[in-house]
Amino acid sequence: ISQSIKFISARCLPQGGILYNLDSIKLAAWFGIPSNHSKFLNGFGIKVAIRDRAFHVIAENIPISFVP
Repeated sequence: ISQSIKFISARCLPQGGILYNLDSIKLAAWFGIPSNHSKFLNGFGIKVAIRDRAFHVIAENIPISFVP
């Protein structure tokens, strides 16, 4: 794992998980690659898993077409 990985924060979730906040979108994309999951998880030495989080976004009053 690259030494340039920086975490902004880590928050304990009510179900016992930990939510990590990374310092860039590039690093988040790196974690999104399944082959990189094991590289990160090997440092913990216990059985852990990575679960992706998805967010639903509702945007109201956004134009869907534009005619200049």
